[in-house]
Amino acid sequence: SLALRYYGPSGSIETISAQRILDDPEVAMGLHGKLVVIGATATGVGDRFSTPFDPVFPGVEVQATGIANLLDSRGLIRDPSVRTLDAAAALVLLIIAAICALRLPLAAGSLVFLLCLSSWLGAVFSSFGAGYWLAMALPLATSIPPFMGMLLFRQLLIGRQLRQLESARQELGRFQSPLLAQRIATDPSFLNQPAQTDGTILFVDLSGFSGASERLGPSATRDVLKRFHSGIVETVERNHGLVLDFMGDGAMAGFGLLADTPNAQAQALNCAFELVETVQDWIASARLPDMGVRVGVHCGPVVLSRLGHDRQQQIAVTGDCVNVASRLMEVAKAQASVIAASVTVVEHAQGYWLGMPRPNKIVETEIRGRVGRESVGLWRLDDCRAAVDQGQPNRDAPDLK
Repeated sequence: SLALRYYGPSGSIETISAQRILDDPEVAMGLHGKLVVIGATATGVGDRFSTPFDPVFPGVEVQATGIANLLDSRGLIRDPSVRTLDAAAALVLLIIAAICALRLPLAAGSLVFLLCLSSWLGAVFSSFGAGYWLAMALPLATSIPPFMGMLLFRQLLIGRQLRQLESARQELGRFQSPLLAQRIATDPSFLNQPAQTDGTILFVDLSGFSGASERLGPSATRDVLKRFHSGIVETVERNHGLVLDFMGDGAMAGFGLLADTPNAQAQALNCAFELVETVQDWIASARLPDMGVRVGVHCGPVVLSRLGHDRQQQIAVTGDCVNVASRLMEVAKAQASVIAASVTVVEHAQGYWLGMPRPNKIVETEIRGRVGRESVGLWRLDDCRAAVDQGQPNRDAPDLK
């Protein structure tokens, strides 16, 4: 039961072959007064052992090491106090492994755990040199497998949470334009303070919807609105705009709000022509002859901000430009037209869209709730169809000329 304390690799204890003693009697005289261990070694007999210093150590030297340890009382100390220290080290390393795996960031936790483990291994080797036999296997066995298991559990948990967060982000993103959702995801502080910018606002509305919804009933009305809104989103995004809000049988879209876009008015007008064509075709296919579409477009300064409670907010665009664009749909209705755009929009768009369909007529009219008169360009349904048939401008070019 003696824990041997080896003195070094094979040969640290003097080894003399029998042949040398037979050949030189003086060698035998040199052994006078010493204990001699006699052993036979041969290849294949298995009398070889592994020690901390040498993987192949003769069995006779193992016996000699044991005798020397007994004579000089230098055997390795492994008493109950040392075993208690082993158990304490195993428990501490297990606690450290749990903290590193579950509480710290993955890279930092792994580094801290490896440093603690290396410190213990260093203490084991230092103690071995001082004659104390501290266990190396017990702390390793009680800390490394749990650490790896907890890391795996944490990775699986993080992966599940990330999938849930991504799913939640995608679902929440449906309540905003994808451009706004992406901007908020990359910059959570976006619009913590209101921002003023120049933009172009487009309103689109279904005419005759109230009567149609009465005939269709709630379920069919919902299906009609879903198809209508889907067509609006696809058309607006195709023209590099973003849908800001749905209002029953209408919607509001913005162009040039998130970046300086010189051709925003041309994009908005082209979107208006496409919307009229798309919605009219859908009305015809859905066999809703009593319904129609109206679009209002205006440009000017607007304020982008977050409105609502701290726990429930939405991105809103406010300003006189928004009110005028909304009221222009009334002007279109009064003038038996489908698109009404302020002359400001028309003039800006013509600078970037050569060959833009000219308004059927331009009128100077009052805007409800607003002092002063506004010059408005008007297009009838046939004008919009002709504009779409003639082709659209290049929406991607910074200058549509």
